[in-house]
Amino acid sequence: MAILRQTYGDIKKLVKILKPCSYSDTNTEFCKLIPLALSLDMSNAFNSVHWGDIIECLIEDGISPYLIHIIRDFLFDRKIVDRENDIEYYYSKGIPQGSSLGPVLWLVVADRLLIRLEALGDQFPNLHCTMFADDILLLSAETASYKFTRNLETTIRVIETWANDFKLAIKSTKSKFIIFPIK
Repeated sequence: MAILRQTYGDIKKLVKILKPCSYSDTNTEFCKLIPLALSLDMSNAFNSVHWGDIIECLIEDGISPYLIHIIRDFLFDRKIVDRENDIEYYYSKGIPQGSSLGPVLWLVVADRLLIRLEALGDQFPNLHCTMFADDILLLSAETASYKFTRNLETTIRVIETWANDFKLAIKSTKSKFIIFPIK
């Protein structure tokens, strides 16, 4: 679960949301904020990314045509061979795992989501997003639990659009949320 794999920076963001409420002389309006963590897991993300999408992202990022050609050669024309049954299966998606290039190729796709979410920053100042591999962690704070629906709806829609753009899916059975009650 993404919440258990938080980086130091994510913990600092959560503390930033909670810390002002530990002092009695702080802004009482801010102290009414209820923190929430929402963990979203992408379903089979590394195996689902289409190679053409990766190449398009690299072109958009202005990567040199020479490097794109090398990466294209690395990705394309891969096949699974079953010599016993005389079967060959060509495939055109999935991050090659076990190579040092694989995680970088995933980051090219994941970066598209982080850029879209960063653009929401001014609209939702109490919303923070981080990713660990294919897990997405949203940290938010609001004055009432019902307001999370309104505030997170836009963010989740952005994530769903990104996932659809790259033919990915959110695995709802592994997605979790936690509300941290302030006592």
